[in-house]
Amino acid sequence: MFKLIGLLLIAVTFSGCLRDPNSSTDKTKPGRSGAFIINEGLWGQGNGSLSFYDYEADSVYQKIFKSINGENLGDVVQSMTIIDTLGFIVVNGSDKIEVIGMNSWKRIKTINLPAASGPRYLAKVNEDKAYLTTYDGFFRLDLKALSVSALSGVPTNFDEQLVVTNNKAYIANSGFGYANTVTVVDAKADTELTKITVADNPISMTIDDDGKVQVLCTGRWGDWQNPDDQGTDGGLFIIDPQTDQVTKSVAISGHPQRLVNDGQNTGYYILNGAVIAYNLTDLTVSNAQFANGFYHSLGFDEVSNELFILDAIDYQQNGQVLKYSAQGVALKTLPAGLIPGSVTFYHPEVK
Repeated sequence: MFKLIGLLLIAVTFSGCLRDPNSSTDKTKPGRSGAFIINEGLWGQGNGSLSFYDYEADSVYQKIFKSINGENLGDVVQSMTIIDTLGFIVVNGSDKIEVIGMNSWKRIKTINLPAASGPRYLAKVNEDKAYLTTYDGFFRLDLKALSVSALSGVPTNFDEQLVVTNNKAYIANSGFGYANTVTVVDAKADTELTKITVADNPISMTIDDDGKVQVLCTGRWGDWQNPDDQGTDGGLFIIDPQTDQVTKSVAISGHPQRLVNDGQNTGYYILNGAVIAYNLTDLTVSNAQFANGFYHSLGFDEVSNELFILDAIDYQQNGQVLKYSAQGVALKTLPAGLIPGSVTFYHPEVK
């Protein structure tokens, strides 16, 4: 249950002071439980979008940001974080965050970031602030003013995912494949505490049911111009947030990506396109063939207890989402937009 509580606190927080000032004009869509599918779109074409899968209606609504606000989201939609009744959509190529109301899907504000900063992921810290990783700096987001400021006390290196726990933030320093550390930040002072060495190219992070930080490293890709350079393998690491020490790790042959877990006993990642299930405690593989294919990303809804597998197909046409039970049973295939890259779950009835 720890992970479920952590998820609700970090990703979908219902207590606090952020409120959608608009009410829904279409009661069949906004404000309902469901899954927001973040469709990246093609680089440089500004055609990223947001889809919504309504659980009760069992229907998918496409391009909801454009349908409500009259324009596309922008270039490469990276991630979405829900804090209270506001949704923060990070648009990587457009260097911005679009803030929408969860009761209306209407734009509340566009938060512009420095040019070429390449924003990646956002996580709530407390009622007043959130942290934002980018490829060029670490930022504090003021949740009252909806404004950002760079934190010079936190050196960065092409940062990817982050998690917040125990009054600290843990940030994956990917180095675009050439770094191997996790930065630990004092979430009260907004300053770096230490760096923890892991394997090359850490990109994905979750918090397991024991409150430990799990880090997935993809490994460094080989140099295609140098056949002798095969790169490095990936790995899984468990960090104890009480001591900031690695308590367990395993090497993974190849380049694993897209870590999620079910908040109980099982984690999932993608390796060579297929979905692998593993035990969160000892990191051993429990199902090497949970779902075979060539998949792009993953999401796990702890409320419905279902794994969402995002399939970009050929990266040129609209993709799809495969919905699986935690036992590995294929349940449903949902239509998505162009290059579905992540999914954010919304359950306003869960307190």
